[in-house]
Amino acid sequence: MKSPGRLVLGALVAVLLTISLGALSRMPVSGARTQEAALRLSWRLRSEEAGECRRPTAEELQDLPTHMQNPDACYSQLPAYRLRVLVDGNERFDDRIEASGVRGDRPLFVYRELMLLPGRHSVRVQFSPEEASDAVDLFLDTSVSLGPGDVRLVTRNEDTGSLEIVRPRG
Repeated sequence: MKSPGRLVLGALVAVLLTISLGALSRMPVSGARTQEAALRLSWRLRSEEAGECRRPTAEELQDLPTHMQNPDACYSQLPAYRLRVLVDGNERFDDRIEASGVRGDRPLFVYRELMLLPGRHSVRVQFSPEEASDAVDLFLDTSVSLGPGDVRLVTRNEDTGSLEIVRPRG
C-alpha cells in the first residue's frame, strides 16, 4: 500500500510533465528547410481522357476465365508518359510515368516535389506520351516568385485540362 504522500507526489510529477510537454509542443521549430520554398507537381490523368477505347478480340476473350469474359467491355490503356521539368533552364526531372493496374488501365498519378531557393524562377513542365498518339499532352511554361517557406502547386485544371500553378489550400 502506497502512502498518501507518494500518491500526491506522483500526481504532481504527472501534471508537471503534461504541462511541460504541452509547452514544448507549442515552441517553434527552426529547420534548415524553412528558408527554402517548395514547388509540388500533383495531378492525375484518367484513361478515358487519354487512351483509345477498343473492344477485346476473340483471342483476348478466350484467354480470360469465363467470369471475366465480357465482349461488350471497352479496353482503354494509357500510354507511358514522359515528365520533364526544367527550372531556370536546368533539368530537375526526366521521368517515365506509367499507369498502374494489370492492364495499365488505372489513372496515371504524378506527385513530385522540388525544393527551391526563394526568388523568381522560370518553370517549364512537359508531360506528354512517349509514343505518338491522340493522348493528352500537357505543357506549362511560366515563371513564379517564391518566398521562404512558400509552397506552390503545379496541377491540372479540371475545367480547362491545362496545367497551372496555384497556392495550395489549407
